[in-house]
Amino acid sequence: MEDTREPDQVGPVDLTSANSTETRWDYFVSYTKEDLAWAEWIAWNIESTDNSVLLQAWDVVPGSHWATAMQEAMAKSDRTIAVVSRNYLASAYGRVEWQAAFSKDPAGFNRKLVPIRIDRCDLPGVLGQVVHLDLCGLTEESARSTLITKLRAIRTGRAKPSDPPIFPGLSSSHESSENTSILAAAGSVSANQVHTIGFTSDGRRLVAGYRDGTFASWVRGYRKDKVAWLEKTGVQIPSFDYTSDIVAIAGTQKFVANSEENDVCLIDFEGVGAPRVQRSFIPVTWAQNISISADGTLLGASGERPSLWNIEDLSKPRLIFQLAEAPEVESRARYIDAAVSPSGRLFCYADHEGAINVSNIAYNSVHSARCFRPARPDDDVPHIVFSADSDRYLFIANCKELEIWASHGQNPQSVGALKSTVGDILHVASSPRSPLLAISGYNGFQIWEFRNPASPVLRFTFDSDDMVWCTSFSPDGTLLATSDVGVVRSWKINE
Repeated sequence: MEDTREPDQVGPVDLTSANSTETRWDYFVSYTKEDLAWAEWIAWNIESTDNSVLLQAWDVVPGSHWATAMQEAMAKSDRTIAVVSRNYLASAYGRVEWQAAFSKDPAGFNRKLVPIRIDRCDLPGVLGQVVHLDLCGLTEESARSTLITKLRAIRTGRAKPSDPPIFPGLSSSHESSENTSILAAAGSVSANQVHTIGFTSDGRRLVAGYRDGTFASWVRGYRKDKVAWLEKTGVQIPSFDYTSDIVAIAGTQKFVANSEENDVCLIDFEGVGAPRVQRSFIPVTWAQNISISADGTLLGASGERPSLWNIEDLSKPRLIFQLAEAPEVESRARYIDAAVSPSGRLFCYADHEGAINVSNIAYNSVHSARCFRPARPDDDVPHIVFSADSDRYLFIANCKELEIWASHGQNPQSVGALKSTVGDILHVASSPRSPLLAISGYNGFQIWEFRNPASPVLRFTFDSDDMVWCTSFSPDGTLLATSDVGVVRSWKINE
C-alpha cells in the first residue's frame, strides 16, 4: 500500500457485514491522507444536507478488509467526489478511484465523477475535461455555500438561479464602460444619505442603511458582464434615527444593524414580503461599528464600552465580555472601535486612551489581554478591521493613515502602512478572497493590495467631491459596493 492510505481509522459503517450488499451511498469521497482535513470538511457539509457519504476515515473500521471496502465504495456510491490537489494527482490509488467513476459515465451525462479542487493545480488529461468545483481561496462560508449550491445542481442537472435575470435589451444610458452598475438610492427610499451597505452571505442581495434609520435591499440580476439590482424593498426601524453599520450573519439572510444612540437590532430578509425587524437585539449604545465571526456565532460591538456577544441563539444573545466603565473622556469616547476575528479566536478593541487591546476568546470567555499602541495615538480612536479571510492581519486606521499589523495571535507586530489620498478614512473593508483593502474617505475611495504588507500597492482610486461613507466586498470577493451621497455603486473586481 502506498502512504496515501490509513486503513486503521475508525468509522460507523461495517462494510463487510451480511447486509453490506444492500447499502448504498450518495457520495464516495476519494482523497489522500494529506488532504484528510479537507475530505472530512466536505463530507461533513454534504451529510448536513441529508445525503449519505462514505469516507474512509470514518467508515473503514478496524477489522475491515481495506481493498474490499474500497471496491464496495466505488461500486455502491452514486457519485465519487475527487478531492483534487497536487498530492492527489500523484497518488496511484486516487487515480484508480476517479478513473473507476469516470468509466461509469465517460460522457458525463449522469455526473458520476465530481472533481473538487482544493489546491491551485492543473487537472490533467481526461480529468481536466470534467467540469470541476473550485474551493481554492474561498472563506469557509463561501466554500460551504459553493459546495452545497453546486452539489444541488449536480443532482438536478441544472444550475438555474432562483432569482430572475433582467431584460438584456435597452441598456440604461447611465451604465458606463467601467463595469459599474449604479443604484439611485436617495429619493427612492429616503431623502437622506446612504451611510452603510453590505451583502447577504450568499452575495445575492445588497442591503443599504440610510442615515435616518431606513433600510433598503436589492436582489442581484445579471446583464452580460454587468451587474444590476432588482426588487427594491424597504423597512423602517422606528427607534433608529441614524444607521451606523450593518453586518451579514453567515449562512443566513439575516443582518445585524446598529445606530449610535440605540440598541443593535436584527433584520431578517429571509422569506417573502417585507423584512422582519427584531428590536433591542443587543443592548449596546453609541456603537460606531460591529463585526461578526465567520461562523456567525460571535458579535463584537464598539461603543463607550466595547463588548463581545455569543449569538448562536439569535433569540437570546449572551454577553461574554464588556469593557469596564471608563471615566468621561470628551466626545471621542463614543468612537471607540472593536472587532472580532474571522476565526472567533481574537477580540480586539481600542480603549479610551487610544491603546489597542487584543484578547484570546476561549470557551465563551475573554482573557489574556495584550495592549499595544498604534504609531499615531493622538488621532481619533482607530477604526479596527481584521483581514476577512483569516486572523493574519489587523488594520488600524488613524485619520489619513492605515497601519498593517501581523496579528501573531496576541503579539501583534507592525509590518506596514499606507496613506490615504481621499481624505480622512471613514471606513475600511477587507476582501474575503484576495489581499485587497477598500478604504473610503471624504473624497472618494481607494483599493490597495497588501500582498506584501511592507509595500502596499495602490490599485485603484475613485475621486469624488462627496464622501464615500462605506464599502463592502461580496462574499466571493468579485464585487465591491460603495455608498456616497444618494448613490450606491457596484464594481466588478478584475484581477
